[in-house]
Amino acid sequence: MLKTRYVELFHKVRALPLDTACAPMLANLCYGYRQLLLISYAAPRFAEDFGEAAKPLVLTGTMLQVIDKLADNLNQELQPREWAQNIVYLLEALTFQYNGRYMEVARNAMEDFFSTCAGREGLEEGICNMWCYKYYFRSDKEAARQAKKMVDGWVKELPAEGVWSHLTPDRSLERLESMVLFAETVDSEHYSKQTGLLIKHFSRAEGLDNQVRFLFIAVRAGLCLTYREEVLRILEKLLKVELPQEGSVRLQQPERAGWKTARCKNEPLLQAIQFHMLGLYWNCEA
Repeated sequence: MLKTRYVELFHKVRALPLDTACAPMLANLCYGYRQLLLISYAAPRFAEDFGEAAKPLVLTGTMLQVIDKLADNLNQELQPREWAQNIVYLLEALTFQYNGRYMEVARNAMEDFFSTCAGREGLEEGICNMWCYKYYFRSDKEAARQAKKMVDGWVKELPAEGVWSHLTPDRSLERLESMVLFAETVDSEHYSKQTGLLIKHFSRAEGLDNQVRFLFIAVRAGLCLTYREEVLRILEKLLKVELPQEGSVRLQQPERAGWKTARCKNEPLLQAIQFHMLGLYWNCEA
């Protein structure tokens, strides 16, 4: 049943117009295509049911179209949090589909962001993510030092065997995502104990928004098998969601003071998120 839904969603998201898509939708589409591309290489027989559009060369071309739109998004005026998130979306996409022209767009956007918004409260996670990617792409030791300094501060605020009591679950999960990215790009060992305890805590998170973010974090941290039951339960719950056609959808779109939630068409965004999460699941199963 899950594979049938995966194939259906692939054909639905391929038909979605990119020109009017919001950044969260574009990002989930791009990351979803990456997951299917990985499957097409690792398990070509599994990918046969998706048709010619799931061939590696075709998928790569489709991903580049989406990345082009992510880069275009940075040419518009954005609120600081949305600006930071859009830069991170593009940087993440470039980790698996590198393009020099788009890297230059991301690099210029980072420089503009740091000169304009560095030090503003509420942007710490986005800034940490940018430092991590700067180190990943350029082996910039100062970027690694800055990222570690930020994570050090967060870890010092943690009570023993606990979570950040002064933060909402949404904000805590943002920090945890940044810590997992730090482990992936800079240092996989330094905060492994704290990260593991936080992931264990949020494996019991309530609310679908938080659960979907946990699913992504668990997979990214390489803990899909450890939390297989939780991942499957969240995925099945996500696939049953029905939303109105228009409005704001909060899945993977945290909203805090100073940032206006991006307006997305609910159903296409939901389909993109479902497609992305199914790809994560199947790559864990492979």
